[in-house]
Amino acid sequence: MKALTHPILAAAMFFCAATGEGLAGEKEAQALLDAIADMSGAPGLSAAVSQNGIMIWAGQSGFADLERKKPVTQTTRFRIASVSKLLTAALTLKLSEKGLLNLDEDIRTYVPDWPDHDGGVITLRQLAAHTSGIAHYGAGDRGTPFNEDDTLNDSLAIYAHKPLLFAPGKAYNYSSYGYALMGAAIENAAGSSFEEALSVNLIEPLSLRRTSIEDISNLPEEASRLYRQGGATLTPNDQRAVLGATGVLSTPGDLVRFADAYMRGDIISSELVAQSLTPAILNNGAPVDAGRFKVGFGWRIGENWETETVFHHAGLTPGARSILTVNASRKLSAALLSNASWTSRIETTGELIATAAAENPDRETCPTGEWRYEGIFASDPDAYPETPNAEGSLGIVLYEDVCRMTLAPQGELAAWLAQLRNDATEMTAVMVAERPTGAVFAVATPWGAFPLYFSETALALKGDFAGRTVDLSLHR
Repeated sequence: MKALTHPILAAAMFFCAATGEGLAGEKEAQALLDAIADMSGAPGLSAAVSQNGIMIWAGQSGFADLERKKPVTQTTRFRIASVSKLLTAALTLKLSEKGLLNLDEDIRTYVPDWPDHDGGVITLRQLAAHTSGIAHYGAGDRGTPFNEDDTLNDSLAIYAHKPLLFAPGKAYNYSSYGYALMGAAIENAAGSSFEEALSVNLIEPLSLRRTSIEDISNLPEEASRLYRQGGATLTPNDQRAVLGATGVLSTPGDLVRFADAYMRGDIISSELVAQSLTPAILNNGAPVDAGRFKVGFGWRIGENWETETVFHHAGLTPGARSILTVNASRKLSAALLSNASWTSRIETTGELIATAAAENPDRETCPTGEWRYEGIFASDPDAYPETPNAEGSLGIVLYEDVCRMTLAPQGELAAWLAQLRNDATEMTAVMVAERPTGAVFAVATPWGAFPLYFSETALALKGDFAGRTVDLSLHR
């Protein structure tokens, strides 16, 4: 899709995308979002997708308030959890461009109250890549009271005394406290609260009208309530003591707008953008590698199910699960937010929603029919069964202009499904793309959405399917 340059046409395209009407893959994307909502146990979800900097789809499913039967809308604000770290990283780089922060300076230049820790010098660059040696926070730390006149410097009392896990720059250890320390440096360098610095440098210039710091004593009407999986209500915990790491409310539309502006170089220079999307380096010269992805300045750098480079960050906190992902080669940005925390491969889930919205598979090629399948479902990759241990049936229909698959598993696959979701006896998949090897479906599971390749003779689930190996064949 080419970017529209005529202002009226561009505005019309954006409005159409924002309402989710008349777009190529909007029915597939919405069907997939509904299936994910059903399997995840989250009462409400919201998603948005842009391509070439233009919003192409936004959709919602479920409720922002179960008791009042208030549905999720485009304006519903969710906790974005650790996706907040991308805003903090961008703000840090913005202040470095202004000459207020030096990414390689001793953090004590900006936070003099940070203790010596045996002479270990920590820099903002190390904090952003989680190589500072600072530990991650523990249970209950995010609920530390934060008074109106408190600063993030005051929050040092929560974690500054804890010993470093290793010398700065030696290894990787995910640390939200590290980002809270970045927040303290931002406040001191900017001469303002973190909230004001974020507003002046990012929220206002980018018109992120529904992005704000969460104040649980004064929540906006648009804020979703918080839930556990299944719908039990949660009481919000105050997260302002660790601002920088978490504590932001937003919408998928605002997050996608932020990502697009960032990648275009509208926030910081293109040179700094490129640096932030390059893996950081440890003291020994090796790139910072977290296993499933490498780590840049805030952004995680990985590959999707088709080995394309993606930049992303996910979040998990009481009452929230979140993802912001950017596919560089396709110029696709996607955000998915929910009002319950649920364990999942949410990066793949976000990518598949983006694919569903952008690709528009030919519905006339929907491979309708019914099959039986059998094969291997290995819960332990090191103990691959020698004989088939999974079987079941599947049916594919074209319903409401969406090519849909229903899988009814038996054997080990059924046992796995029941373990994660007791009431689930089948899984729904939506055709989201076509490839030379056949149709690509996105199958919604309790662990998130996964790509499923379908042909007349084979059924293959791609990617890290919750650590399981799947090898299934089909027959009529």
